[in-house]
Amino acid sequence: MRFLGRQPQNRSCSSSGRNSNSAFNTLMAKMQSLSFRPFQICVLLWLGAKGFGNIRPLGRHHQKGRRSRGGADFLAKVPGSNVGVAIQIRHWKTPVQRRAVDELWGFMLRNGVPSGLIVTNSSFMKSAPKAVPEFAGRPIQLVSCRDLCSSMASLELGLRKQGQQWILDESFFRSVDQLCFASTLGSGSACARSARILAAKCHLPDLGGEAGCPDNRPSSLTAWMVLAAAILVVGLVFWLKLGVRP
Repeated sequence: MRFLGRQPQNRSCSSSGRNSNSAFNTLMAKMQSLSFRPFQICVLLWLGAKGFGNIRPLGRHHQKGRRSRGGADFLAKVPGSNVGVAIQIRHWKTPVQRRAVDELWGFMLRNGVPSGLIVTNSSFMKSAPKAVPEFAGRPIQLVSCRDLCSSMASLELGLRKQGQQWILDESFFRSVDQLCFASTLGSGSACARSARILAAKCHLPDLGGEAGCPDNRPSSLTAWMVLAAAILVVGLVFWLKLGVRP
């Protein structure tokens, strides 16, 4: 089972020649430089844009430390089906080892999840893909940083066209930073409330961990990100004013 489908390398930039390669490499470098939480949110937005449904975060907000349910960061439904998938994020500076596959498979077995997905900001050691066929009954797909960026580029996430040139979409990553900030605030804050409402409209999990309504999903994720940035900034100003004491 292939969750990504056939992904031509950097499809959205394939006609732009040298500039497309430069833009893709810039996106790769940016994704590899992100700290854990922004990378996690980028993966979350990518999952929503790919059409994964019923996304539920399992409470992990830091690179280190135990996950609330061990072995996975998100549970979701495979695009276009009702098949469950456990998604694990590996934010490592070195290639991901085979034990990540073993760990996710153990989680899937214990929790009755039929498929798995490991997404990393790095690459995989040769032992990791060799381990995947051993779990044919519960398929696991490995998504390296290059695979992720290729898919993001095809969806125009993280890259945008300026005239005839492809460039890094700085506004996208600023919005990711704002969502990270909103996630650190109390659930009653204006920022957090705004982010939850917008996430629900995009069929993405809110900051508290609940999935949104698929019937209200807008057609353009980019438009959502721009709107999210604007509302979060307004919410932040409002929150700061409330927090001021004479």
